[in-house]
Amino acid sequence: MTDKKMDALQNSVYVLKNTLSEFANKLAEDDGNSKTSVVEVIYNVLLQMSKQENDTEETKNLRSAFKGVPLSLHVQALKSFINSFYISNHLGSQVQPGDKRTETITNELMATTDNFFDHTGKVLSPFEAIYLTIDSYVQQDTLRNTKRRDEASLFIGNIKAQRRILADYLNRYERQYGATLREESQAYEKN
Repeated sequence: MTDKKMDALQNSVYVLKNTLSEFANKLAEDDGNSKTSVVEVIYNVLLQMSKQENDTEETKNLRSAFKGVPLSLHVQALKSFINSFYISNHLGSQVQPGDKRTETITNELMATTDNFFDHTGKVLSPFEAIYLTIDSYVQQDTLRNTKRRDEASLFIGNIKAQRRILADYLNRYERQYGATLREESQAYEKN
């Protein structure tokens, strides 16, 4: 890959991170300047982008930012957004130790990713895995189950646990799918 192309890809990661950060700020403002979380931002971004009739300038910017980042760089973009989010919200750089509860949610994120791969032969974006996992948590039937409601509360509502879960998930995702994504990226570059 040429230096020019690599610079363009890194710039697209930067653009996506900034676009997500802007959306996070707007989401917090729209919610009375209350705090939001990384997974709430991701869920709302993907929800907004999924509605084809939604053709606002903001949605166009989000779609464009995602379109510019190949799947092989989604982990880098997401890690960059997470770090930026925690720093800009004065939440520090420390990641709390994991426990059985955070591991359960990390396992669920990986199961979502693995199931998608098993059924389609394609790697699911970590953004989509987060969206699908949260979507499963917020279903009415799920919230009636105390265990699932507690998991949802931990993942969506506990910002420190959320950071641990996302760090563990992204590390496992990279270990499991990194080579596949690099191969696909190299094959794409040859064409």
